[in-house]
Amino acid sequence: MLRGMNKKIRTVGRSGESFFIRDDAPEKVAYDIAKAIDESHGLLKWYIRIYTYDPNTVWENFGVPLHPGAERYYKEKGYMK
Repeated sequence: MLRGMNKKIRTVGRSGESFFIRDDAPEKVAYDIAKAIDESHGLLKWYIRIYTYDPNTVWENFGVPLHPGAERYYKEKGYMK
Protein backbone atom coordinates (compact mmCIF):
# COMPACT_ATOMS: atom_id res chain seq x y z
CA MET A 1 0.00 0.00 0.00
CA LEU A 2 1.12 3.53 -0.63
CA ARG A 3 0.93 6.51 1.70
CA GLY A 4 -2.56 7.98 1.52
CA MET A 5 -4.13 4.75 0.29
CA ASN A 6 -6.66 3.38 2.73
CA LYS A 7 -8.00 0.49 0.68
CA LYS A 8 -6.69 -2.06 -1.81
CA ILE A 9 -7.07 -1.22 -5.48
CA ARG A 10 -6.91 -3.89 -8.16
CA THR A 11 -4.21 -3.12 -10.68
CA VAL A 12 -2.00 -4.73 -13.28
CA GLY A 13 0.99 -6.77 -12.14
CA ARG A 14 4.38 -6.30 -13.71
CA SER A 15 6.52 -9.30 -14.38
CA GLY A 16 9.25 -9.28 -16.97
CA GLU A 17 9.86 -6.86 -19.78
CA SER A 18 8.90 -6.94 -23.43
CA PHE A 19 10.12 -5.31 -26.57
CA PHE A 20 7.54 -4.56 -29.21
CA ILE A 21 8.02 -4.00 -32.91
CA ARG A 22 5.46 -3.41 -35.64
CA ASP A 23 4.45 -6.48 -37.60
CA ASP A 24 5.34 -4.69 -40.84
CA ALA A 25 8.91 -4.01 -39.70
CA PRO A 26 11.49 -5.74 -41.89
CA GLU A 27 12.52 -9.19 -40.68
CA LYS A 28 16.16 -8.12 -40.54
CA VAL A 29 15.34 -5.31 -38.11
CA ALA A 30 13.59 -7.65 -35.65
CA TYR A 31 16.38 -10.21 -36.06
CA ASP A 32 19.07 -7.57 -35.38
CA ILE A 33 17.25 -6.24 -32.31
CA ALA A 34 16.86 -9.74 -30.85
CA LYS A 35 20.53 -10.43 -31.56
CA ALA A 36 21.74 -7.15 -30.05
CA ILE A 37 19.76 -7.69 -26.84
CA ASP A 38 20.92 -11.30 -26.60
CA GLU A 39 24.57 -10.47 -27.17
CA SER A 40 24.51 -7.57 -24.70
CA HIS A 41 22.14 -8.91 -22.05
CA GLY A 42 24.86 -8.74 -19.40
CA LEU A 43 24.64 -4.96 -19.56
CA LEU A 44 20.98 -5.03 -18.46
CA LYS A 45 22.05 -5.47 -14.85
CA TRP A 46 23.46 -1.94 -14.80
CA TYR A 47 20.14 -0.15 -15.30
CA ILE A 48 18.32 1.49 -12.40
CA ARG A 49 15.72 -1.28 -12.49
CA ILE A 50 17.43 -4.63 -12.77
CA TYR A 51 16.39 -6.64 -15.80
CA THR A 52 16.88 -10.34 -16.15
CA TYR A 53 17.40 -12.29 -19.33
CA ASP A 54 16.92 -16.02 -19.63
CA PRO A 55 17.70 -17.49 -23.07
CA ASN A 56 15.48 -20.46 -22.25
CA THR A 57 12.40 -18.27 -21.98
CA VAL A 58 13.27 -15.05 -23.82
CA TRP A 59 11.04 -16.02 -26.73
CA GLU A 60 7.95 -16.82 -24.62
CA ASN A 61 5.43 -14.09 -25.25
CA PHE A 62 2.23 -15.28 -23.56
CA GLY A 63 -0.02 -14.95 -26.59
CA VAL A 64 1.61 -11.93 -28.25
CA PRO A 65 2.78 -12.89 -31.75
CA LEU A 66 6.54 -13.16 -32.09
CA HIS A 67 8.00 -11.31 -35.06
CA PRO A 68 9.35 -13.76 -37.67
CA GLY A 69 12.79 -12.09 -37.53
CA ALA A 70 13.08 -12.55 -33.76
CA GLU A 71 11.77 -16.10 -34.07
CA ARG A 72 14.41 -16.92 -36.69
CA TYR A 73 17.16 -15.59 -34.41
CA TYR A 74 15.95 -17.53 -31.35
CA LYS A 75 15.67 -20.73 -33.40
CA GLU A 76 19.17 -20.28 -34.86
CA LYS A 77 20.55 -19.89 -31.34
CA GLY A 78 18.71 -23.00 -30.21
CA TYR A 79 16.53 -21.16 -27.70
CA MET A 80 13.39 -22.31 -29.54
CA LYS A 81 12.78 -25.68 -31.09
